[in-house]
Amino acid sequence: PLDESTETVASPLVRNPTGDDSDADDFTIWDRTQATRISTGIKWAFGLELSPEVIIAEANVNKLATDVVQGRRVLEPAFAPMMT
Repeated sequence: PLDESTETVASPLVRNPTGDDSDADDFTIWDRTQATRISTGIKWAFGLELSPEVIIAEANVNKLATDVVQGRRVLEPAFAPMMT
């Protein structure tokens, strides 16, 4: 187990630092600027606009990926992600 000071510093950087049952795909948003940067990256990479509010509300890699796939299917019904 981590001591309290290490846990405080490492918590945004280490998945599940406390050993609780949180989802491993959850991530921490430190501020709106970070959410805006993630939103801009999604727009650039996938041609889909997800607002910073959506990024903050989801804060989960799997949920955001699902949002991107569903959004792309609305824009392009034949869209099929290349996943193995």
